[in-house]
Amino acid sequence: MTQITWTAPAHTAAANPEEWPNCKTMAMVASARQVGDKTSDLEQRYYISSRDMTPEALAMNCFAQNG
Repeated sequence: MTQITWTAPAHTAAANPEEWPNCKTMAMVASARQVGDKTSDLEQRYYISSRDMTPEALAMNCFAQNG
């Protein structure tokens, strides 16, 4: 699996603090799977989190869920 993670503090990523008062991180994960000689399309997933997260922490969390 190829995976790219991106995180940003919510206040710098256009999150409205009135709508998302506990939001601390906005994130995106882009991934593609390869089985044999076939590669899936790139998939993007977006997240909001009440925790401060680094791209590395997000990647570990996604790997644990999709292992």
